[in-house]
Amino acid sequence: MADNYVKLIDVDTGFIIVSSNMRVEIKYGQFAISLANSSCNDMYKLFSDFITHNHYLEMAQQLQKKSILPRLIGEDVIDLIFKDLYAPTTQLLAKDDISPQQAMAISRLLLHELKYNFMNDKQIDLNHLINYIPLIFVSDEVHQHIRKMLLTNTSAFTSDLQNEINQLNIPMSIMTLDDGTPVTVYEIENTLSYLVLDLQKYFLSKKRVVECHNCHKLFYPNYRKSEIYCRYKHADGSKTCNIKMQHSTDDDFAKLARRARGYQHSRCYNSSTQQKYNKTPDFLPSLYEEWSTECRQHHIYFKELDDFKGFQKWVDDTKFTANELEKRFQEYSNKK
Repeated sequence: MADNYVKLIDVDTGFIIVSSNMRVEIKYGQFAISLANSSCNDMYKLFSDFITHNHYLEMAQQLQKKSILPRLIGEDVIDLIFKDLYAPTTQLLAKDDISPQQAMAISRLLLHELKYNFMNDKQIDLNHLINYIPLIFVSDEVHQHIRKMLLTNTSAFTSDLQNEINQLNIPMSIMTLDDGTPVTVYEIENTLSYLVLDLQKYFLSKKRVVECHNCHKLFYPNYRKSEIYCRYKHADGSKTCNIKMQHSTDDDFAKLARRARGYQHSRCYNSSTQQKYNKTPDFLPSLYEEWSTECRQHHIYFKELDDFKGFQKWVDDTKFTANELEKRFQEYSNKK
């Protein structure tokens, strides 16, 4: 922990994460996609259960309150506290396109940051766990922002959250390999820095993700951009979405969502609408992407409730009629 940085070596197709005893390459975009597809609740529960039931951490807090331990906790105590968190964190991260080895590397970086947060806190406060856990793993707002970024939703690029992220400074240097090839080396001290670099390289590449129409996870199409079902295995060990959906028909919720998307897309991209709002080219794409994200969320919500009428009402209430488009445009203009 004396060196608070982890090195990322840029090798044109991805980053090699370099720590004291590990070298693992992760392709561009994989880390961001894994975050967008992960559950904030699962990660928060893992951390909160571990921290609140950690005997060493509770003891350190009590000793600190009684002034037996110094205000800044030592590295040896921190290592003792977090020694058993590595395995469950790795297990949680190793899914979809993230291999066990890659999950191990990400876990090391995550625990490196978590330990650093505790070491530099003036007083342990187990009642405010969110102060210690990196937000990119447990914040729904951040996950939605990452999803919008990956789907190139233009509203994400000018959001307040993105403006804060843009202020991040990441140290870098150039290293020459034995064969004379120069590579860029970044020194990062937290997972947010890795995420920012990962998204940057994602946008500089030509590959783009799409959203699975069944499980709603993001994935890279293998053969064509029109693929609509992913190849991720479900947690229960059942078939992947692309195999499962080959032999199943859409339910009423999926049919309604598909029809609604078609209607909204045609309303935004027909020639007359495009001509009317051509002086503000970002408005219609941003509007459609925002609605599409909400449609996915409401689809899942109402299906879990088995409330088809509720989903139908939401679809009807949000239709892009001429008046609704004008109303949305005024709201969009007022934000500028």
